Formats: sequence, structure tokens, C-alpha cells
Amino acid sequence: MRWATASAAVPATTTAPSPSAATARCRDRSWSASAYAFQQREGLPAADWDIPLDYVLTDRALIDCRAAREHRPLGMSHWLLKTEPGEFSIADLEARGREPWTGVRNHQARNYLRAMRLGDRVLIYHSSCAVPAVTGIGEVCREAYPDPTQFDPESPYFDPRSDPARPRWSAVDIAFGRRLARAVPLAELRTHPALAQGFALTRRGNRLSVMPVTAAQWAAILSLEHGP
Repeated sequence: MRWATASAAVPATTTAPSPSAATARCRDRSWSASAYAFQQREGLPAADWDIPLDYVLTDRALIDCRAAREHRPLGMSHWLLKTEPGEFSIADLEARGREPWTGVRNHQARNYLRAMRLGDRVLIYHSSCAVPAVTGIGEVCREAYPDPTQFDPESPYFDPRSDPARPRWSAVDIAFGRRLARAVPLAELRTHPALAQGFALTRRGNRLSVMPVTAAQWAAILSLEHGP
């Protein structure tokens, strides 16, 4: 995981742009006219009109816009991030204090990263290990920006198809919050009534490394940290 310089903030408009303005943005700021039509049809609020194409919208899959919108509620949201402890663990995050969450190469998981906001809390989950478990809590301390590893030929996450003008992949920065009183294993999560159904992590075959967590699911998971 590597650091990257901050990108310039994009100002928000107070009124919805006209189709001609959207067409101009398509030329001048990498906007998509088809994405504009989707936003208009979906009734997105005015504050969401000035999202650049490489942040949320795509020409090829407008459903990505809907997915990002659905997981960008007002106020704080909760998420779960998977990490392999042999590569990067909750102990590593605690030692460093803050870390770029790079290397996500699934489009749905990427969209969830792009939907995160400053202050959103995240569960850190150890995967691909002897006892997969939720191990700690972090916080989003920098919103989505282009993942620098996609442009690094020496990185295992290098993507030669990604254009720096329109990056395919994003990262966020995560700050350490705390360790759980004990790691809560996946086996326990699957037996909890609030988590057994409707929670992506406990669904068989789910391989997403980033996923939303509802307030009820968050509370249920934390209720287990002192014992089942």
C-alpha cells in the first residue's frame, strides 16, 4: 500500500445543469451525456451533479451510478473491508495509524470505495487465514482518489489498461480506530439471527473485499466482541 498526493476538490453546483452544459462538461471535464440523462431520470439532488466521470459515473455501466447513489446516504455509513493478515493486518494498521486501501480490483467493490465519505466507520476483517474474523474498527480519513498501484509496473495490482486520464481503480485512506475486545470469527457471525441472512459477508460464495454494513448489522457484530 502506497501514499499518493491529494487531488483537487471538485466544487458542487446548487442547480441542475442544462443538457448543453452537460455536453460541454463531457468535452471539458470528462463528463458523459448519457450519465447526465441517467442522473436526470433518477432525480439525483443538485449537489450530486458535479461528480466527475472517473469518480462515480461510467458510460459502459450506468448501473454503477445507481449502486454508488444507493450506498451514499446522508450522515455516516458503515462498511467492511477485507484484508489478508499475512499482507496487512489490524496490527499493521494500528502501528501505522493510517493507510491507503489500495489494490481493489472488483468493479462493485471499487464503487463502494467511491461511495465512502470522511468519518464513515469500517470493520477490518481478516480473510484467507486460519480463522477469518472481524478484528477491529477503522475510519475513512480520505475519500476516494485514483489508486496509484494501478500505474505502477512493479505492483501486483498494476493494470496496463488503466488510463491516467480516466483511472479505472480507486483507493481510500483508512485510519486506525481500535481493536475489538476479541476477534469475532465468521462462524459466529453466520449463527447470529441479524447476520445469517441479508449480510453479504455471511453469504456463501461472496468474494467482495468491500461491502456496506447496515446499522443493525454493525450493532450485531459489535455485540459479539465480548463473547457470543
